[in-house]
Amino acid sequence: MKRNSESGSAIIMLFIAVALFGLLAYAFMQSSRTSTSWLENESDKATASGTQDCNNAVTLATKRLEARGCGNLISFEPDGRNFHPSAPQDGSCSIYHTQGGGVRNCLGLAASTEPCGPSPYWGQVCPDGSIYIGEDGGMSVFTQGDDLPGKLTWGSIGTFRNATSSSDGIANNALLEPHGNAHPAAWGCSTSVAHGYDDWFLPSSSEFLLLRDGSTTVQNLKDCNAGVNQDYWVSTEHDANSAKWRSFPAFLVPGTGSGKSWNMCVRCIRKQ
Repeated sequence: MKRNSESGSAIIMLFIAVALFGLLAYAFMQSSRTSTSWLENESDKATASGTQDCNNAVTLATKRLEARGCGNLISFEPDGRNFHPSAPQDGSCSIYHTQGGGVRNCLGLAASTEPCGPSPYWGQVCPDGSIYIGEDGGMSVFTQGDDLPGKLTWGSIGTFRNATSSSDGIANNALLEPHGNAHPAAWGCSTSVAHGYDDWFLPSSSEFLLLRDGSTTVQNLKDCNAGVNQDYWVSTEHDANSAKWRSFPAFLVPGTGSGKSWNMCVRCIRKQ
């Protein structure tokens, strides 16, 4: 009987030991989860604070450069470069240049410097609503989610701005923007703030081809009108009375006989 009693006590003690071990393990796991959660919360707070500091620095730098007279020449390129053909070459109109805004490159604190993330694919709709359409000159290119409302004219007849580049829409727009709404198509893009950006421009005749990938065209292209075939203005000028355009959906060789006063669809793009 004594052996049976001792055996029973041993079994009971074993159960108690297992139970205590389970309780300790549970308590340890809960403590670990609490510590991990606390660390994650503190990390989130630090990131949010850093991002806010970055935004504040950029805002102040932008105001300084505007007061300096940079206006639409201001560049937000993270490496301090400025691709605007009329911008000073010393970086004085660049937010992230020591001669310009002098802001430390703090874009890494944000969720992503690329609207669609580090590995976008053609036609991807970014979280901000813009659409990735490839690369050009080492820069990512995006288009808006829709055409500009209605149809617009290219610009004034009888005036030649020498915006003749077939590959550099930014250069073309730089020649057209100073004349404001005398060039409605380019002006409509340069004044757009779609998806939270203000660096949209009217694409050149070759840049417009980025809106197509093989036989697929970017979503919502042709939404300025319900018609089957539509013509789109590009920023490439032909002469004093005409400018080039592309025809959707064929994307034909850009026409050169279109009068600048004709009304056509407009789709803006931006580079980053």
